[in-house]
Amino acid sequence: MWYNGGVGNGFQIADNELSNRLFKVLGSNDAPNFMIGVPYPLKYFKDLRNGRFFWPEYTSRHIKQLRKYINPKKIYLNTQVTRFYFEHADKSLCEEHFQKLKNLWNDKDIVVVEGTMTRSGVGNDLYDNAKSVRRILGYSENAFYHYDEMLDTIVKNVSKEQLILLCYGMTATVLAYDLAKLGYWAMDIGHLDIEYEWMKMGATDRALIKGKHVNELKEVGGSDVGSCEDPVYQNQIIADITK
Repeated sequence: MWYNGGVGNGFQIADNELSNRLFKVLGSNDAPNFMIGVPYPLKYFKDLRNGRFFWPEYTSRHIKQLRKYINPKKIYLNTQVTRFYFEHADKSLCEEHFQKLKNLWNDKDIVVVEGTMTRSGVGNDLYDNAKSVRRILGYSENAFYHYDEMLDTIVKNVSKEQLILLCYGMTATVLAYDLAKLGYWAMDIGHLDIEYEWMKMGATDRALIKGKHVNELKEVGGSDVGSCEDPVYQNQIIADITK
């Protein structure tokens, strides 16, 4: 989770209800089985190649606001764990980092919750070590407007023995919290798939990924992905709330 100053971004316009929910989740202490992250570069950013100018300016601008909501007695994770490649100057440990993340779903039945244009793991081996892969699709933009429908769809289609991987923008943070309170195991893995694609490419700058929505490059075609007719992907879809 990170604070964007009420501006929104490429996949979610600013929404007061979403903002209030995010701030509540940030300081929450009513779900002992739930952990949330904040960006580690708020504290230390000198090992970054990209973002070394963004984070100091961002921190100086927003730290007073964030201190109102961050619980000093709470242990926070690092949101950048899934941003393991692009921002880092030293990439020697990127492959090891990635493999450790993959171990989280090793031999597990997983359900990927994502936008219709996300297609996490399609065309690569991100989930090849999972026992099974199923998908629930939602809206690629402004997903929070359909929040209740998505939460209800997950509860109706997913058992508590399955691992839920959320690739669903800002809405994923709130979903992970609500699902934890319901007894589900859900993780917001954010841009992991895109970071993995960039690592495989050896990308030195943000790059378009064929067939996948790259919201950070929306203005140069990042949302022009077309349809996906891959039969494996199609067979994994168990629900689509956009239809």
